Order: sequence, then structure tokens, then C-alpha cells
Amino acid sequence: MLKHHTGKLVIAILTVLVVAGILTPLLLASADFSYQFLPSPTSTPTATSTQPASPYLELSVSPPAVLPGTLFTLYITYHNIGLPYTNIQIDPSDIVVYEPALSMPCKYNEHPNGCTAITLRALAPGVVTFRASAGGEIFDQDCHCWYMGGASDNGPATLVITSPTWTDTVTTTYTLTPSLTPTATETFTPTATATMTPTLSQTPSPTLTPTITEIPTVSYKMYLPLVAR
Repeated sequence: MLKHHTGKLVIAILTVLVVAGILTPLLLASADFSYQFLPSPTSTPTATSTQPASPYLELSVSPPAVLPGTLFTLYITYHNIGLPYTNIQIDPSDIVVYEPALSMPCKYNEHPNGCTAITLRALAPGVVTFRASAGGEIFDQDCHCWYMGGASDNGPATLVITSPTWTDTVTTTYTLTPSLTPTATETFTPTATATMTPTLSQTPSPTLTPTITEIPTVSYKMYLPLVAR
């Protein structure tokens, strides 16, 4: 009887120690309440590196497929590199154009968004591949400092410029033609003609015939006597 109670007391003590986190034994009990303790396994810590990954650029195009004349955007994400001066390679380069115009390298301090989103316009159908590389500041975890270095993209970005699809549409136009042709009838209206009768305002005077009367002419001659001196 005493041995039975002793075994229960030992089990209770071990239970308290396990719950308290002081001891983690593996208890194997036999019929005579003899116990065997196995040591807890020890874990080996794994060393983790705090050195950041190598710098690289990640490229993407949105939308990935466009029609000629459409604007699209080339996105560049910079990993572990700052203050970038970026060079972009386009193949082929004659079916897209920067809009607005952009000269290489793209400088972070001169571009509106730090050379992270660049707008272009598609000109002709085809498949365009974009690659990029950049020079800038890279952080070194060992010395906790920045140094000047370079990085390239982890893969190209691709744009598909598709040809426009034309759909032929047949349009039927109906023209209504009147069956009745109106006939114009000319109507003549007689015009009265007035007859003017001239009115004499003067009364004709009678014509005078002159009468000539001859009057005899008498001639006188005077004779004076001659006186001798």
C-alpha cells in the first residue's frame, strides 16, 4: 500500500515540474513504478545572413499589348540601389518613341518620378524588348555604408504592338423617286394698250396776204435866171 502511494506522489511531482517548464522528461513507467529520464534534445542554431541580395532592376510594361498610336508605360523597380542613372535599351528602337522626349541615361534627379515610370508611344506593329542597367549607390551590410556600383535587370520586358482589325460594313442606301412629274402650265394675261389722242392747244391764225398800191411820184424842176455881172 505504501509503495502504491509513493508512485502516485512521484507522478504528481513530475507533472508539476513539466507544467512549470523546469524539466521536460520523457517518463516511461513500468508496473513497479520505476522511471527513466531521457535528456531533452538540443537544437543547433542556424546562422542567417543579413547581407541584402545583390542589386538588380525589375522591368514591366503596362499595358502589355497596344495598338499603333497608343501610349504605354515602362516601369522600373530598383532593388538595393539608389540615386540611379539608368540606361534603357529598346529592340527594335524605330517602332516606339519616348513621349515626352528622353535622353539616356535617365537621371533620377532630372526625371519627374526618378526614372521609375517612363512613358512611350507605339508607332507601328511589332514586338519590342526592353532591357535596362543602372549605376548608383549600393548599401553594404558588412560596413553599413554605401558605395557606388552598378546593376542590371533580372529579365527583359516585352511589349506587343498589334495591327488594327478592320471590319467591312455594307450600308444600303435607298433613294425614293416620285412617280408623278408635275407639269407647269403657262397663263397669259392680256395687257390693255391705251390710245393717246393729241389735243391742239393753239388755234390756227388766218394767213394775211399783203396788197401793194402804187403811188405816183411827182418830180419838180426849178429853173433860175442867169444874171450878168
